[in-house]
Amino acid sequence: MKNLILTFFASVGISMAQNHSFRAQLQPFFADSVGALPIVRQSRPPLFSGGEEAFQAFVIQNAHFPERAYREGLEGTVYVEVYVLPTGRLQLISVKGRVGGGCEEEAVRVVSLMPSWLPALRESEPMRCKVRIPITFKWH
Repeated sequence: MKNLILTFFASVGISMAQNHSFRAQLQPFFADSVGALPIVRQSRPPLFSGGEEAFQAFVIQNAHFPERAYREGLEGTVYVEVYVLPTGRLQLISVKGRVGGGCEEEAVRVVSLMPSWLPALRESEPMRCKVRIPITFKWH
């Protein structure tokens, strides 16, 4: 079955002292093929506590371009997939899009530091929802 992707983007462009940048986007979706709830219409997708601006500030404050990736000239996108539980707590599912140089570990570290989110709602009831967070590591 197809995954229904309900998208909201929070783009983050971060220029750091060593001329590195990050970009992160939030893409919540329901996917019955991976054990999430069946595809349903929900009242509200999961949201980072504080909204898009708070998400951007969190990533800017906590993300660091891995030194090994910089030395090796590695760039790319790491996809961290999590469930946002009905309590708002995040539960790691998987990491996709291998870049190397410590980028996967850094993406997981940043996501694991995130506070609880506002859970997805269906008919005003909190529900579990899968979220894919792509974090792009790029140096220029």
